[in-house]
Amino acid sequence: MSDLNNFSPEISTNENLAIIEPNTSDNASTKEFADHSSIIMPQIFVPMQEECLTCNSNISNDYVYVIGSIKPDFPTLDIKNEFNQAAGRLSTVVSDDYLYYAVLSQDENVNISRDMCWLLQVDGNIDTYIIQPRTYPELYEMVGSTKPSAGKTKYVVAIGLKGPIAPPQRCNNAQLPLLLCNQIYSFTQEDFVSHVSSSISVDESVVLSMFKKMLQLSDNAGNTDAHRAVNYLTIKYDGIYIMAGEMMSSHHNPHTFVDLSVKPSDAQGDRNIVDVIFRFEERKTGKTIYWFCRVDVTGQFPFLVNKISRYYPGP
Repeated sequence: MSDLNNFSPEISTNENLAIIEPNTSDNASTKEFADHSSIIMPQIFVPMQEECLTCNSNISNDYVYVIGSIKPDFPTLDIKNEFNQAAGRLSTVVSDDYLYYAVLSQDENVNISRDMCWLLQVDGNIDTYIIQPRTYPELYEMVGSTKPSAGKTKYVVAIGLKGPIAPPQRCNNAQLPLLLCNQIYSFTQEDFVSHVSSSISVDESVVLSMFKKMLQLSDNAGNTDAHRAVNYLTIKYDGIYIMAGEMMSSHHNPHTFVDLSVKPSDAQGDRNIVDVIFRFEERKTGKTIYWFCRVDVTGQFPFLVNKISRYYPGP
């Protein structure tokens, strides 16, 4: 496979895995905190709350692997006033869309960013979770996701545990489940498509078409085995984009990606494994061709079991 290590957020490969990791470049969300790391960093691996979050009986074992966007909000009037005062202390003039990042990325305002209400939205504007970062690195990534990317479409991937419905005072009476976030990172659609295209030698238009169709088909809260598997493949497995290139780019017999389905795999054992099945139709005749791969969704972090290959449904 081609080298995918130069993408930012960083991508590495492991048996066809195009793995996006949290950004550690100079443009990462922690840059503004770096000048005073002695103040912030000693706390970096401690929980955001003093109590044992995983010991809370209200925290379920429902894993979440979701693709969406982040919207910061003010849970109380006093937090909003604190934010406005901090904004007034900025030494430069910033636009409205840059204001959240300009204020919250300053290390002296970490108390504000910590107490903000962080909403994770799916399908553009549907509030789905209230994010509870486990440690400060997740908080910094959340702050970094608010930085505008001019002319680009930004997404976040959040991985963690689904918690109980938040109390009304937590986030402006939003009756949403908490997401105890163990990992979160952001990327832009344009950077992702460009890098995957150049890494696997598939036309950008094909990668973009497949990426958008996968997001459309997997438009979900990421809290079922099927949704977690599909979201994982969309972000981390470049094999599906190689498959799309082969099926869509054939000059003599091009195919269209129609849909996908997910079913429990016949090969289970003591693991929870699903088959993700992709359906293509030949554009001239409508003849159907299937491909599939297997994903282990037993734990919090799904992983590939079998690479993409042809699938032949039974009678």
